[in-house]
Amino acid sequence: MTVHTHKIRKSARAESEKLPDITGTKITYAGGVECQIEVTQRRNDEPTISAGSTITVGGRTGVCTEASTEILPQYKLDGAIVWEANYTLATDGDSV
Repeated sequence: MTVHTHKIRKSARAESEKLPDITGTKITYAGGVECQIEVTQRRNDEPTISAGSTITVGGRTGVCTEASTEILPQYKLDGAIVWEANYTLATDGDSV
């Protein structure tokens, strides 16, 4: 089995709200932070994918919220047909 990490994409999002303080000055409050990492791998065997558990893929660890795979018969890797797997991992904390 040969596996190559093809792409890693990080994103973070927070809900925000502007409210006035006691003097009327508007202050932006942020909360509900969501961070995620998307990893795309190409490999020369059919992967088993699942969601809902903590996994490590492409050197990144998080709860797999979404996973998909697709066969790419037009490509070969070490003589075998390529499978492309895409994972979306939710991470803890405020940054990725």
